Amino acid sequence: MQKIQLQANVRKEINKRATKALRKQECIPAVLYGHGIKTLNLAVEQKKFEQVVKKMHGENVLISLSMNDNGSSKQETVMVRGIQYHPVSDEMLHIDFYRILLHEKITTRINITLIGQAVGVKEGGVLDHSMRDIEISCLPDKMPGHFEVDITQLDVGSSIHVRNLKISDDVEILADTDQAIVSIVPPTIIKEEEVSEEEEPEVIEEGKEGAEGDASEKEQKEEGEKKPDEQK
Repeated sequence: MQKIQLQANVRKEINKRATKALRKQECIPAVLYGHGIKTLNLAVEQKKFEQVVKKMHGENVLISLSMNDNGSSKQETVMVRGIQYHPVSDEMLHIDFYRILLHEKITTRINITLIGQAVGVKEGGVLDHSMRDIEISCLPDKMPGHFEVDITQLDVGSSIHVRNLKISDDVEILADTDQAIVSIVPPTIIKEEEVSEEEEPEVIEEGKEGAEGDASEKEQKEEGEKKPDEQK
């Protein structure tokens, strides 16, 4: 595996004032830690590290880190274990480097990249990429940049599992081999419930109601006009 070259300076002052001055010089505070070494506080030029990030393409890569300490230089093989960003400006605030020993296996997570367009998607299925990275163990120089999964022939209802990955014998997969990486699931069909038509209320025609009311009033009037002997 090809290494990326990067330079750093050892920091002596560790406080807010020194960190603020460091950022004004367009440098990023960093630390280096790992087995067998004392944690070192470093400073890395922002522009140079941004170039490294572009070369990484989101993958785990080995970095040959040259550290300058008052004129003396020391070199270590490292990996980036973490980058802290500002929540608003997205500016890089801090970098964690991890020391790598080439004769010792490392445990890390590798990205899974899908290639191709699934047949099942063309037929209306939905792509479910449920596993986007996977944990592995291997020697540093055997570490893959990423895993590619070809989904071209994947039909509706079909899946690709961890056991289907094409990997080197030098790489140990630490995940469950039966776990699905990607599936094509049938589209969700929402059936509309049949709404029963409510019986419409009886509508009394305005003219009819008025006529009945007039007739009732007329009968009451006639009844009141009858003579007393006629009402007996």
